[in-house]
Amino acid sequence: MSSLLKILCSAFAVVVIGIFAASCGSGNAQYRVVNAIANTTQEFDPNGFAIYMNGGSIWTSVCFPCSEPSSNNKYQSVSGGSDTLEVFRNSDAGQTGAQPLVSSSLSLGGGTQYTVVLAGNSTATGATYPLAEQLITDNNPIPTSGDAGIRVIDASLNLPSVDIYVLPTGTACSPCPSAGKIASGLQYPQSAGTGNISSGYQNVGVPTNPTVVVWVTGAGNASDPIFNHSYTLTAGNNYTLVLADSSGGTSPPQFVFLTP
Repeated sequence: MSSLLKILCSAFAVVVIGIFAASCGSGNAQYRVVNAIANTTQEFDPNGFAIYMNGGSIWTSVCFPCSEPSSNNKYQSVSGGSDTLEVFRNSDAGQTGAQPLVSSSLSLGGGTQYTVVLAGNSTATGATYPLAEQLITDNNPIPTSGDAGIRVIDASLNLPSVDIYVLPTGTACSPCPSAGKIASGLQYPQSAGTGNISSGYQNVGVPTNPTVVVWVTGAGNASDPIFNHSYTLTAGNNYTLVLADSSGGTSPPQFVFLTP
């Protein structure tokens, strides 16, 4: 074989290998887990859940309502691809023959960030709200200058379909002004894995103070406020609010507040 042909063959092999590697994805995915299962301490384990990824223990005692990693702006890294996330009762974790309460194969893209929401309230067959792991992509767009980004993930089992408003502190919500609406018709899906429970990030102007009030109202009824909560925002940051029920699965609802 001539030297030129050998060089061409070698170059072709390098190109093929490069294409194959690119098709398999590159880099790690990043994920965080939010426990929005409101009756964790009543039905399951007073010490919460143990979270395993690909057979290895990642976190223990993940109680309601909290997230891991617990520090803001933090994620856990894992190789991109098909990854298995398992949720165990904390007392069962590591025990021989222990069965996870829920196990899901997650398709995670390298270089992408995700929020995994633990939702539902029952392991029973045919349950209206079976335990589920809802995978949400965190695209984290750059907010418009002077704004922050907010999105709401609805994991409440008790609330009807709701609208979300973000208003400057002191602005009345009777009715809520339409300019402040960032999400419409959010409602937790009736079965695991169906329905869109994330509104996506919406830009909101950051006032001078810089506190805003997030209002939850009945869908299509700006004069039907259900509850609200105040937050201090920083321009340029993205925030995720996970709407959950109160401990034990009762009302009133609450938000789990995450950044970015």
